[in-house]
Amino acid sequence: MSDTVIYRAKIGLWVYLNLFIIVFNLLTTGCIAVSDGRWWQWFPFMIMVFCGVSLLLQLVFLAYYTIDGKNKWIRSGPCRLLEIEKIRKITENSDLISSLTSPTWSLDRLEITYNKYDTVCISPKEKAKFLRHLLSIKPDIELKLKSKAMFEEFVPQK
Repeated sequence: MSDTVIYRAKIGLWVYLNLFIIVFNLLTTGCIAVSDGRWWQWFPFMIMVFCGVSLLLQLVFLAYYTIDGKNKWIRSGPCRLLEIEKIRKITENSDLISSLTSPTWSLDRLEITYNKYDTVCISPKEKAKFLRHLLSIKPDIELKLKSKAMFEEFVPQK
């Protein structure tokens, strides 16, 4: 495959819940400030929070991974993530502790090991299709899959 393919990132329920809480608090604060008659005191704060929420919404809803088959790179949004030829191993990872340092929007992640000790976590919505695409470019990637359905799909049965 030499085409460029885009895979949407999977977004967990916790992200939607946090966004709802933030927007609800923003609207509640705005209503209180307007009804109190001192909206001009809250206005700079409301603008800053609105800009922050807007940026967060953009990051969440425009999250995707691109496999550029010609140059063999995985990109995450506008950033070049890693070169496919350097990938050694891909492991399914849903560890809650490592999710605090992971730049993904879901707990259902793939941990990619590349170079000697470098790792990065990603969360494509269509994991099986994403893995098939990577294996078509570099078939010697080691897979460590936890879910039975994914394992059966990628490991031939005897």
